[in-house]
Amino acid sequence: MFSKSVTILALAASASAAPTCPETLDMEHKIDDAKTLYYAVVPSDPADANNGIFCARMEAAAEVWLGFGISTDGKMIGSNAVLANSPTDGPFKAHLIAKGAPAAFEVSGADAQTLMDKSFVQADGKSTMTFTKLLMEDGEIPITMGENTFLAAHGSSNEWGHHAARTSFKLDLGAPATMPEPVTTTAATMAATTAAAGATTAATETPAETTAATTAAAEPAATTASPADTSGSMSVRAVAVAASLIVPSLASLLLA
Repeated sequence: MFSKSVTILALAASASAAPTCPETLDMEHKIDDAKTLYYAVVPSDPADANNGIFCARMEAAAEVWLGFGISTDGKMIGSNAVLANSPTDGPFKAHLIAKGAPAAFEVSGADAQTLMDKSFVQADGKSTMTFTKLLMEDGEIPITMGENTFLAAHGSSNEWGHHAARTSFKLDLGAPATMPEPVTTTAATMAATTAAAGATTAATETPAETTAATTAAAEPAATTASPADTSGSMSVRAVAVAASLIVPSLASLLLA
């Protein structure tokens, strides 16, 4: 009896450990100008349990029907789809069997309606389709952890009809999120940056002493000595000149 209880508890714990979607879907893909896909992938746990899930929320900037598809070639026919046009019924699974309305899809059987966490909300001119889908399901195109080909479409109203816009796109669910890392500036970083800037400035600027020496070498030496006083020498020369004039005159008188 005791061993049976332990087994039951172990099975219950294993079941409760099934993968669940995160509270927020951080991955984002802009489908087109009107639609955006937010998603997350939770791998199987354990790896061979085939219980991995694809968590999705597709938003459109209009109150219209929405469609999301899994394809092998980017074409509608033969693809699996998740469709919604009524907040009451919510999203459901279907097979795309034709291109034109109104018989473009065939609703999957009741046993294939395995979507979880599903809802379809329309408010303030916007439609939001949310669902969780198993990655691997019998008779359906698998969603892999590598590159997948998806379809997305929306109508012109809530009435099923030809889509107002449809597109196919590839999405690698195994690729890591490409979010830029925040730049953190610490005191040490600022100090290192300041020191580097100072070293660069010191290497490019000329020291004051070098500038003074260079200027002194380039400029001619300043003449600081006072000019010689020539007044005395001028008087001596005047006397000598006068004497040279007088002496010959005296000699001429004596000879006469």
